[in-house]
Amino acid sequence: MNLNIDLKNADWKIYNIDCIQFMNELINNDSDNIFQLTVTSPPYDSLRSYINDVVWNFDKFKEIADLLYRVTKPGGVVVW
Repeated sequence: MNLNIDLKNADWKIYNIDCIQFMNELINNDSDNIFQLTVTSPPYDSLRSYINDVVWNFDKFKEIADLLYRVTKPGGVVVW
């Protein structure tokens, strides 16, 4: 799926999409290390209810964390 992501030529955009799909698309478009700051608020200890089929476990968190660090610039910050 091509999302036509062009973050280099935009002041800002909002995407409502699965974060794993989004970050993989960035990486597929040679967009590693583009964000200075990434912020996420994943579900912790079932504090929120999500209506989807995603199983939240350590492997899912690790996959997301690895992608977050890949799209964040060296010296950038990931707020988890």
